[in-house]
Amino acid sequence: MECIFYAWLFGIDKLDILLHASCGERIPTPVKWTTKWFIPIFTLIMIFFSIKAEQDKIVKELGGITTIIQWAGRLLYIVPLLMIPLGSVFTISCPSVYDLIDEQYGIRFNNKKWNDHSYVKDGVTHNEPVVKTAEELVLPFCNSANVSVAKSTALILLILNVLSHGILGTLLSACLDKRGFNWAPISLLVVFVLPVFGWITGVIHMYCIWKNSTD
Repeated sequence: MECIFYAWLFGIDKLDILLHASCGERIPTPVKWTTKWFIPIFTLIMIFFSIKAEQDKIVKELGGITTIIQWAGRLLYIVPLLMIPLGSVFTISCPSVYDLIDEQYGIRFNNKKWNDHSYVKDGVTHNEPVVKTAEELVLPFCNSANVSVAKSTALILLILNVLSHGILGTLLSACLDKRGFNWAPISLLVVFVLPVFGWITGVIHMYCIWKNSTD
Protein backbone atom coordinates (compact mmCIF):
# COMPACT_ATOMS: atom_id res chain seq x y z
CA MET A 1 0.00 0.00 0.00
CA GLU A 2 2.88 2.37 0.71
CA CYS A 3 4.12 1.90 -2.86
CA ILE A 4 0.69 2.78 -4.23
CA PHE A 5 0.27 5.87 -2.06
CA TYR A 6 3.79 7.25 -2.40
CA ALA A 7 4.51 6.18 -5.97
CA TRP A 8 1.10 6.83 -7.52
CA LEU A 9 -1.11 9.08 -5.37
CA PHE A 10 1.59 11.45 -4.15
CA GLY A 11 3.91 10.69 -7.04
CA ILE A 12 7.44 9.32 -6.95
CA ASP A 13 8.49 12.13 -9.31
CA LYS A 14 7.66 14.60 -6.53
CA LEU A 15 9.97 12.64 -4.23
CA ASP A 16 12.61 12.86 -6.98
CA ILE A 17 12.26 16.65 -7.03
CA LEU A 18 12.58 16.88 -3.24
CA LEU A 19 15.63 14.58 -3.23
CA HIS A 20 17.30 16.71 -5.89
CA ALA A 21 16.51 19.89 -3.95
CA SER A 22 17.96 18.53 -0.69
CA CYS A 23 21.13 16.76 -1.82
CA GLY A 24 21.41 17.04 -5.61
CA GLU A 25 20.78 13.32 -6.17
CA ARG A 26 17.99 11.66 -8.15
CA ILE A 27 15.94 8.54 -7.63
CA PRO A 28 17.30 5.94 -10.09
CA THR A 29 14.89 5.10 -12.88
CA PRO A 30 14.94 1.34 -12.03
CA VAL A 31 13.90 2.19 -8.47
CA LYS A 32 10.96 4.16 -9.86
CA TRP A 33 9.95 1.24 -12.09
CA THR A 34 10.33 -1.23 -9.23
CA THR A 35 8.31 0.89 -6.80
CA LYS A 36 5.51 1.72 -9.23
CA TRP A 37 5.13 -1.61 -11.03
CA PHE A 38 7.16 -4.57 -9.79
CA ILE A 39 6.42 -4.45 -6.05
CA PRO A 40 2.63 -3.84 -6.32
CA ILE A 41 2.14 -6.46 -9.05
CA PHE A 42 4.36 -9.03 -7.33
CA THR A 43 2.57 -8.41 -4.00
CA LEU A 44 -0.87 -8.87 -5.58
CA ILE A 45 0.28 -12.12 -7.19
CA MET A 46 1.53 -13.42 -3.82
CA ILE A 47 -1.73 -12.44 -2.10
CA PHE A 48 -3.77 -14.16 -4.81
CA PHE A 49 -1.85 -17.44 -4.61
CA SER A 50 -1.80 -17.43 -0.79
CA ILE A 51 -5.59 -16.99 -0.65
CA LYS A 52 -6.04 -19.67 -3.31
CA ALA A 53 -3.80 -22.08 -1.43
CA GLU A 54 -5.74 -21.41 1.77
CA GLN A 55 -9.07 -22.08 0.06
CA ASP A 56 -7.79 -25.28 -1.52
CA LYS A 57 -6.62 -26.48 1.88
CA ILE A 58 -9.99 -25.67 3.47
CA VAL A 59 -11.84 -27.60 0.76
CA LYS A 60 -9.48 -30.56 1.00
CA GLU A 61 -9.13 -30.90 4.78
CA LEU A 62 -12.29 -29.34 6.21
CA GLY A 63 -14.82 -29.87 3.47
CA GLY A 64 -15.11 -26.16 2.74
CA ILE A 65 -15.86 -25.11 6.35
CA THR A 66 -13.90 -22.11 7.64
CA THR A 67 -12.95 -22.18 11.33
CA ILE A 68 -12.89 -19.26 13.78
CA ILE A 69 -9.09 -19.39 13.94
CA GLN A 70 -8.85 -18.94 10.18
CA TRP A 71 -11.14 -15.91 10.27
CA ALA A 72 -9.13 -14.47 13.15
CA GLY A 73 -6.01 -14.79 11.01
CA ARG A 74 -7.72 -13.08 8.09
CA LEU A 75 -8.67 -10.14 10.29
CA LEU A 76 -4.96 -9.42 10.75
CA TYR A 77 -4.86 -8.02 7.21
CA ILE A 78 -8.57 -7.25 6.60
CA VAL A 79 -8.85 -4.73 9.46
CA PRO A 80 -5.75 -2.66 8.48
CA LEU A 81 -6.97 -2.58 4.87
CA LEU A 82 -10.38 -1.30 5.99
CA MET A 83 -8.70 1.43 8.07
CA ILE A 84 -7.28 3.02 4.90
CA PRO A 85 -10.59 4.15 3.36
CA LEU A 86 -11.94 5.04 6.81
CA GLY A 87 -8.88 7.19 7.45
CA SER A 88 -9.44 9.05 4.19
CA VAL A 89 -13.02 9.90 5.21
CA PHE A 90 -12.63 10.59 8.95
CA THR A 91 -9.57 12.83 9.05
CA ILE A 92 -7.98 14.87 11.82
CA SER A 93 -6.93 18.48 11.51
CA CYS A 94 -3.30 18.66 10.41
CA PRO A 95 -1.17 20.70 7.99
CA SER A 96 -1.24 19.71 4.33
CA VAL A 97 1.80 17.79 3.13
CA TYR A 98 2.19 20.40 0.39
CA ASP A 99 2.27 23.19 2.98
CA LEU A 100 4.98 21.35 4.90
CA ILE A 101 7.01 20.86 1.70
CA ASP A 102 6.66 24.55 0.89
CA GLU A 103 7.82 25.46 4.40
CA GLN A 104 10.84 23.14 4.40
CA TYR A 105 11.98 23.23 0.77
CA GLY A 106 10.46 26.39 -0.67
CA ILE A 107 8.75 24.29 -3.32
CA ARG A 108 5.04 24.64 -3.99
CA PHE A 109 3.59 21.81 -6.06
CA ASN A 110 0.69 22.94 -8.22
CA ASN A 111 -1.04 19.54 -7.89
CA LYS A 112 -3.93 20.63 -10.11
CA LYS A 113 -4.63 17.08 -11.22
CA TRP A 114 -3.39 13.54 -10.73
CA ASN A 115 0.15 13.06 -12.02
CA ASP A 116 0.77 16.83 -12.05
CA HIS A 117 4.36 17.27 -10.86
CA SER A 118 4.81 20.89 -11.89
CA TYR A 119 5.94 23.23 -9.14
CA VAL A 120 6.94 26.78 -8.31
CA LYS A 121 10.27 27.59 -6.68
CA ASP A 122 11.64 31.11 -6.12
CA GLY A 123 8.82 32.48 -8.26
CA VAL A 124 9.77 30.30 -11.24
CA THR A 125 7.35 27.68 -12.57
CA HIS A 126 8.83 24.32 -13.51
CA ASN A 127 6.64 22.14 -15.71
CA GLU A 128 8.96 19.12 -15.78
CA PRO A 129 10.13 17.20 -12.70
CA VAL A 130 13.85 17.73 -13.34
CA VAL A 131 15.78 18.42 -16.51
CA LYS A 132 19.00 16.46 -16.65
CA THR A 133 22.20 18.19 -17.69
CA ALA A 134 24.52 16.82 -20.36
CA GLU A 135 26.83 15.31 -17.72
CA GLU A 136 23.94 13.56 -16.02
CA LEU A 137 22.90 11.89 -19.27
CA VAL A 138 25.95 9.62 -19.13
CA LEU A 139 23.85 7.08 -17.21
CA PRO A 140 20.10 6.54 -17.55
CA PHE A 141 19.83 6.67 -13.74
CA CYS A 142 21.84 7.45 -10.61
CA ASN A 143 24.62 9.52 -12.15
CA SER A 144 26.64 9.26 -8.94
CA ALA A 145 27.19 5.56 -9.82
CA ASN A 146 29.12 6.61 -12.93
CA VAL A 147 32.60 5.33 -12.11
CA SER A 148 35.77 6.55 -13.77
CA VAL A 149 37.58 3.55 -15.26
CA ALA A 150 39.58 2.83 -18.43
CA LYS A 151 37.62 1.68 -21.46
CA SER A 152 39.23 -1.76 -21.41
CA THR A 153 38.36 -2.12 -17.72
CA ALA A 154 34.79 -1.03 -18.40
CA LEU A 155 34.51 -3.68 -21.12
CA ILE A 156 35.60 -6.39 -18.68
CA LEU A 157 33.08 -5.11 -16.11
CA LEU A 158 30.37 -5.18 -18.79
CA ILE A 159 31.15 -8.80 -19.64
CA LEU A 160 31.10 -9.70 -15.93
CA ASN A 161 27.70 -8.05 -15.57
CA VAL A 162 26.35 -10.05 -18.51
CA LEU A 163 27.58 -13.28 -16.92
CA SER A 164 26.69 -12.50 -13.29
CA HIS A 165 23.22 -11.01 -13.51
CA GLY A 166 24.56 -7.44 -13.33
CA ILE A 167 26.17 -7.97 -9.92
CA LEU A 168 29.89 -8.77 -10.11
CA GLY A 169 30.90 -6.02 -12.55
CA THR A 170 28.92 -3.41 -10.60
CA LEU A 171 30.44 -4.54 -7.30
CA LEU A 172 33.99 -4.35 -8.68
CA SER A 173 33.35 -0.97 -10.30
CA ALA A 174 32.84 0.56 -6.87
CA CYS A 175 36.39 -0.46 -5.94
CA LEU A 176 38.03 0.43 -9.26
CA ASP A 177 36.79 4.03 -9.51
CA LYS A 178 39.84 6.26 -10.12
CA ARG A 179 38.33 8.91 -7.85
CA GLY A 180 38.24 6.52 -4.89
CA PHE A 181 35.80 4.02 -3.46
CA ASN A 182 32.25 4.74 -4.68
CA TRP A 183 29.28 3.52 -2.64
CA ALA A 184 26.67 4.45 -5.27
CA PRO A 185 27.09 1.33 -7.49
CA ILE A 186 26.66 -0.91 -4.47
CA SER A 187 23.33 0.72 -3.66
CA LEU A 188 22.12 -0.22 -7.16
CA LEU A 189 22.63 -3.92 -6.43
CA VAL A 190 19.28 -3.85 -4.62
CA VAL A 191 17.72 -3.43 -8.07
CA PHE A 192 20.14 -5.57 -10.06
CA VAL A 193 19.40 -8.72 -8.01
CA LEU A 194 15.78 -8.72 -9.26
CA PRO A 195 15.19 -11.61 -11.69
CA VAL A 196 15.61 -10.73 -15.40
CA PHE A 197 14.68 -7.07 -14.90
CA GLY A 198 17.68 -6.50 -12.63
CA TRP A 199 19.99 -8.33 -15.03
CA ILE A 200 18.91 -6.21 -18.01
CA THR A 201 19.21 -3.03 -15.97
CA GLY A 202 22.67 -4.00 -14.71
CA VAL A 203 23.89 -4.69 -18.25
CA ILE A 204 22.52 -1.37 -19.53
CA HIS A 205 24.14 0.43 -16.59
CA MET A 206 27.60 -0.98 -17.32
CA TYR A 207 27.18 -0.57 -21.09
CA CYS A 208 26.65 3.18 -20.61
CA ILE A 209 29.79 3.38 -18.48
CA TRP A 210 31.79 1.48 -21.12
CA LYS A 211 30.40 3.61 -23.95
CA ASN A 212 31.37 6.88 -22.26
CA SER A 213 34.71 5.78 -20.80
CA THR A 214 38.10 6.66 -22.29
CA ASP A 215 41.55 5.10 -21.99
